[in-house]
Amino acid sequence: MNPKTRKPIAKAGAASGSMAHRMAAGSNGMPATSVFVAGSFRRRAPNPEVAASATARVALSSRSPCASRRAGGYDRGGSPSGPPMTNGASTTGRVRPGSSPSPPPAVRFVEPAVEARELLDRLEREHAVAMPSLAPGYRAWLLEEARAAPFREARPVVGRGERIVRQRMGVYNDFGAASRFHDLAGAYQALWDAWLAPMAPCPFESRLVFNDRMLQVYEPGETGITPHMDRTTYRNLICLFVLEGRGRFGVCEDRSGRGARIVAHEPGDVVLTRAPGFRGSDHRPFHFVDRITERRYVFGLRHERRAL
Repeated sequence: MNPKTRKPIAKAGAASGSMAHRMAAGSNGMPATSVFVAGSFRRRAPNPEVAASATARVALSSRSPCASRRAGGYDRGGSPSGPPMTNGASTTGRVRPGSSPSPPPAVRFVEPAVEARELLDRLEREHAVAMPSLAPGYRAWLLEEARAAPFREARPVVGRGERIVRQRMGVYNDFGAASRFHDLAGAYQALWDAWLAPMAPCPFESRLVFNDRMLQVYEPGETGITPHMDRTTYRNLICLFVLEGRGRFGVCEDRSGRGARIVAHEPGDVVLTRAPGFRGSDHRPFHFVDRITERRYVFGLRHERRAL
């Protein structure tokens, strides 16, 4: 999908309800439409006008059910084990992780193609959906840091017996105070705060808090990650921003990959996966990544429940 067909989102502080940011009309006065294809929302926008940025953090209303429950703290520490990875990419002249020599672009996100309730209804039925998210300039700004990150190789085999998961990827989560990915996490948190504020009942077991951040890189021709479920401490919602590269993301019924359904997506999309705590369910969908044809950078935001 051509990123120029995606409409930048309005400022988060202007949100007033449901999805808050509706599809804008094109130059012919007709509203843009959305299309659902194998779990992904694609937007048809006849006039890609530039709107204001999503820079303002929106506090949850004290009357919001999503703000009435206590969420886990943010205390993740340490870094992944394994040898350093260069991935064949030179970091000379690139932005070092943790440094932010230039401010973020004025426009961070494209306009959502659906309302929040419709999105969550689809997520409940399909288990994983994808939708356009990152504005092209903002995605490029984030990629400068991602390409320079000192990734470490993830353990190639996790689990035992019938629960073995095989994976080939580089991982990085040692984000400095000035990391550009903190900007993404804060801005996306603000959007969800605004979308969830008027909802009753709350779709999640507690206030949604993106307190776990991880950057991953997959190399062409590698395994990716075989069908698996995420850990039970990941709650409510998992968000994976595809910064660059091609590969398949799918959901399935078990570790063998039975009943696989591919979630179509493009660079700049966010892939949303349900997690325990969503609409009163403990369901954890099996999912996988495979058929990597281009170096693939993915940034994940998760809500991890921790003992206080």
